[in-house]
Amino acid sequence: MHQPADIDLAFADLVLRGLADFDVVAGDGEDLCLELALSIWMRRCGTDLAAARATVVALPPMVAEAGGLEPRTEPAQLVGRSPKDDVVTISHNLGNVLARASWSAGCSTEAVIDRVLDRLARVAPAGSSRAAG
Repeated sequence: MHQPADIDLAFADLVLRGLADFDVVAGDGEDLCLELALSIWMRRCGTDLAAARATVVALPPMVAEAGGLEPRTEPAQLVGRSPKDDVVTISHNLGNVLARASWSAGCSTEAVIDRVLDRLARVAPAGSSRAAG
């Protein structure tokens, strides 16, 4: 399992805020629009595929916890087909976890995102774009 040290903070911020505005529930994991959005967010942050994958793998349990959900009861992430497919599929799932966490906490998705990013900022070294574990 990936730890906060694996998370690219700038990419995490863009992905979480982007997914909040993106209707992942209406699409599926193969949605070309989601794939394009991820590509744009990666390019904006200068994030490579490995860092993007590590980030999206680490975020769902943190989002679940921020919304008062039990991360251990969340569905297992099925990964391994390819790094690109993993990023798209897990990001789709991340959008769903974000919506459930918001509903569970009785707050906006932005509030849940802020909780996650605040937690990451507390463990990140000063001036770093990556969180430290």
